[in-house]
Amino acid sequence: MSLFLQNPALLALLALAGLPALVHLLSRARPPEYRFSNVGFLKKVISRTARFRRPKDWLLLALRTLAIAAIAAAFISPLLVSNRPGLPGGKSTAVIVIDRSASMAAREGAGSRFDAASTQATQFLESSKPTAANIVWIDAQPSAAFPEPGPNLTFLTDLLKTSKPRPEAGSLNAAIDLALRQLAPAQGHRQLIIISDFQSSAWRDFSPTLPSGVELITRNVATSSPPNIALTRLLAQPSTPVVGQETTLLATLRNFSPDPVRTQLTLDADGSRQSQPIDLPPWGEAETAFPLKPASPGNLPVTASIDADSFPGDNSRHTVVLVRDAIRISLPEAESPTHTVLTKIIAALPWLERTTTPNPGDIHLPAPAPPPAKSSASPNPASLSSSPPPLPQTSSA
Repeated sequence: MSLFLQNPALLALLALAGLPALVHLLSRARPPEYRFSNVGFLKKVISRTARFRRPKDWLLLALRTLAIAAIAAAFISPLLVSNRPGLPGGKSTAVIVIDRSASMAAREGAGSRFDAASTQATQFLESSKPTAANIVWIDAQPSAAFPEPGPNLTFLTDLLKTSKPRPEAGSLNAAIDLALRQLAPAQGHRQLIIISDFQSSAWRDFSPTLPSGVELITRNVATSSPPNIALTRLLAQPSTPVVGQETTLLATLRNFSPDPVRTQLTLDADGSRQSQPIDLPPWGEAETAFPLKPASPGNLPVTASIDADSFPGDNSRHTVVLVRDAIRISLPEAESPTHTVLTKIIAALPWLERTTTPNPGDIHLPAPAPPPAKSSASPNPASLSSSPPPLPQTSSA
C-alpha cells in the first residue's frame, strides 16, 4: 500500500489542525462577578480564569480539529494506492484468454458456446473493472486485441459483441505464452482468465506453468456433450486431372460420440450434386468416394457437406481441383503397327488429343559448315631442317 499526495507543497496546512486546541487552551474567559465575604470565592475565580486551562467540552474540540484537518486534506488531495485486490485504488491487470476454435460454435441452448464465453468476459470486465485489460484469442495463430493491456474496457466489450468462432483448431500453448508475456511487466494484482469449453482432445495434456503472483481463473462454457460428426478430409485423385479424365473425390468422416450415427454426405462440384448416406460406428471413421469427370479446363471448386449437428464448424470442407487441358500426342504421318495401336488408344481416351508431325525422311537438315581454312603465316613443321650443323675442318701437318 502506498500513499501519494497530489499537492505535497500544501502539506503545511495540516498544522492548522492544532489551531482549535491552541485557541481553546490559550483563550481567556471573562471572570464572572461574585459577592464574597471570604477568600474562598476568590480562589474559585482564579482557578477558572487561568491562562492555561484544561478543556471542558472534549467533543466540541474534536469536531473543530477534524473540520480544519478535512479542509487541509482537501487542498493536499492525498491518494491511497494499494497492490492488494479489493482495496480502493489498487492496481489490477487482467488478460482474458477466450477459445475461438471450431468447437466453440456448438449450440448450447439459445446460443453458441462462444456467445456464452463473450457474455462471461463482458460480465467480468463490467464487475471487476481492472485498471488494464486485454483479450487473447485461442486461434491457430493466437492474437491479442491490444499490443499490451490497456484501460479501454469499452473497446473490449464492443469487440466481444462482433467476434465469431473460427473453423480451425487453436494453439493453446502459444495463446497462454502470449497472455503471460503481457502480464509479466504489469504491476499490482494480475489475473489470467481462461474461458473455453475445455474439450478433452485439446486440453487433456495441457498443464501450464504460471509465474508467482498470477491468479488463474477458468470458466467452462460447455454445459453438455452433444454428439459430433466431423468431415475431416476432402481430396482429389489425381489432384490435377485433364479434361474428360475421371477423377475420384475422397471424403473422410469421423464420429466423436459413443453412439452409432448416420448422416447424409453431399458433394457439390461446380453445380453438379451427388449424395450418399454414411453410417459411422461409435468413435469410428469412414471414407467414401465420388466419381467426377470435368468437362472444361480451369479451377473446379468442390464442396462436401454433411447434415447439420451441434458443431457446425466441421460440417463442410472445400477444395479446388485444377483441371488441365487435354494431353496432346504427336504421331508421324507414316503408317506402322505402332502408329495404328497408338491411334486406337488416343481414340478410346477422350482426354488424349492427336497431332501430326512430318515423316523423319521428309525432314532435310542443313549441311554442316566446312572447317575453317588454316592460316598461311603458320610455319610448316615438315619444312623445318633437322640436320646438325657442319663440323669445322682441320689441316694435317
